[in-house]
Amino acid sequence: MSHKKSTNITAVVHIVRKGNPPSAFNAFLESYLACSNRTQHELLVILKGFHGEREYASYIQRLKGLDCRLLLLPDTGLDLGAYRLAAKLFTHFDRMCFLNSFSVIKDPQFLDKMMTALTPDVGVVGVSGSWESMTANPARLGLFKRTIMPLLYQPWPNPHIRTNAFLMRRDVMLAVWPRWFVNRSHTHVFESGRRSLTRRVQQLGLQTVVVGRDGKAYQPEDWPLSGTFRAAHQSNLMVGDNQTRRYAEARPDERAALEAMAWRNSPAFA
Repeated sequence: MSHKKSTNITAVVHIVRKGNPPSAFNAFLESYLACSNRTQHELLVILKGFHGEREYASYIQRLKGLDCRLLLLPDTGLDLGAYRLAAKLFTHFDRMCFLNSFSVIKDPQFLDKMMTALTPDVGVVGVSGSWESMTANPARLGLFKRTIMPLLYQPWPNPHIRTNAFLMRRDVMLAVWPRWFVNRSHTHVFESGRRSLTRRVQQLGLQTVVVGRDGKAYQPEDWPLSGTFRAAHQSNLMVGDNQTRRYAEARPDERAALEAMAWRNSPAFA
């Protein structure tokens, strides 16, 4: 396992949580090993919540032979908090591609395509996005949530990059990232709230795009037709996760409900 220093390269960052089944990491690693290596990058694996080498020894064994860096963290701050700490610690990375603990790569050239889309006028590249808003179903919310949700979330449509898999320049990321995440509700607000990652990047005058297997960069108004999330069998999706698997494995009525939550009256759902 290499620990050499380098400059101006991309990190592929993956989180391994002790609380997750080993099968989640195995699925990620198998998909990663199948990827092409045309884009120079380093793999950074964040081991989160493990106590002592004995608990993570099997993961280290699986990573032998890879050009890989490791970061050991306690199971606090949630995944998005760990991302910021990784960006602060590994200053030699110019760009960072974050893949959550349930990510499975579906396109061996995913990083090449994301890198191509990260032009100077683009602040974040995701593999999927959604128009969903937490305010869309007020009948399901209690009185407190019906009152507070409009303060935190835009009404539908609420375009936002999903944070399961995304690429950013390190300096842009640190410019928009919160210093801490208190709980899971905080991460939801950062993903899709009024002060979401997407909106913070746009406030810097930068674009937020989704890239599919076809290599095309889709602007927010075109995400429903991108075929990357809850539409068109997600055939254009480059990196899957537990939410995209939920849709793929759902019954037809459940799938229709998930589509409606994401896109409602958009062309993809019409």
